[in-house]
Amino acid sequence: MYVLIFLAALLVLAGGLAYFRAGRDLRDDASRSYQEDEFRWMPDELRSATLSQSEKQSYVDLAGARIPVRPDQVYRTSDGRLIPVETKTRRGTGVFLYDVIELSVQRLAVAKSAGANAAHYGYVRIKDRQGNRRPTYKRVDLLHEGQLTALYHRYLGVVSGQITPTSQDNPNACKGCSYRSVCPKAL
Repeated sequence: MYVLIFLAALLVLAGGLAYFRAGRDLRDDASRSYQEDEFRWMPDELRSATLSQSEKQSYVDLAGARIPVRPDQVYRTSDGRLIPVETKTRRGTGVFLYDVIELSVQRLAVAKSAGANAAHYGYVRIKDRQGNRRPTYKRVDLLHEGQLTALYHRYLGVVSGQITPTSQDNPNACKGCSYRSVCPKAL
């Protein structure tokens, strides 16, 4: 009797193991397919680089403030440069100033933490919100630490009311701002 129960348990275990292996193989195939597709659209220098970081939380000191940073990816080129890549999901393929600022802070964090040779540019990887087009990589020149410090001080001045915000040309620029309700320039 116990032998039959043991054999039945072994059969169930073997069947479950085969099921999980098949599922893992399917996931591996899907992952490989995604990587192959993604690889095809990458700029040449990223395609030949190695992934150095992915979603790694760190901090950077900027103008006396400790700012949390989490680059989507950082690639290391064959000559040792580190290039940050930030993924955005949106309708269009435009790059905005806040994308450049975000990548610039990421670059600064990578450069300071690793004492590394971080490139003075990065890439914004733009995915279509509906998945109707391939990802687009946009190379952008990044801001240096002095420019980031000036922006941070301006931000503090605007938030404290010491500096009047500038008017926006586009009402969409104000849509997501958490200060819109108290901003005299909000559209």
